[in-house]
Amino acid sequence: NYQMENYGKSREYYKQAIELNKNNPIYYYWIGNTYYNDNKIIKEERIKKALKYYKKAEKLHYISDELNNKLGEIFNIKEKFNKSIEYYSKAIEINSANCTYYYNRAKVRFYNNIDKLKAYDDCVLGLKLSPNFKDLLELKDEIEATITQKI
Repeated sequence: NYQMENYGKSREYYKQAIELNKNNPIYYYWIGNTYYNDNKIIKEERIKKALKYYKKAEKLHYISDELNNKLGEIFNIKEKFNKSIEYYSKAIEINSANCTYYYNRAKVRFYNNIDKLKAYDDCVLGLKLSPNFKDLLELKDEIEATITQKI
């Protein structure tokens, strides 16, 4: 059901699974995903519900780069940029081979004027993993242009 984007039905199944085992964090993570991805629900409500379930998964010690990436995305949407960077950094600690995590962290650092040099470093690290990642190349070029303007 989840892969067919039947998020409501998927939520029902995961909630039934939770009834059988309230301490399995993966169920909370997947319910969080059903909210996060369900465009039938207004964005604010989706984010609020997803965050609730993701935090429950985290509280139950679910160690996942994907969970941390999702939390980074949510805190970015909520404009809690330092928290967003913290979660993207955790995702990278768990899986340093995913160039998207470097890209996500670089975007937060750069577009919110947090640290352009660290954003640039994130681009370089991400491009070492995936040299043809178009969005990352464009972001790196954009950062280079702003850094060289100041010099």
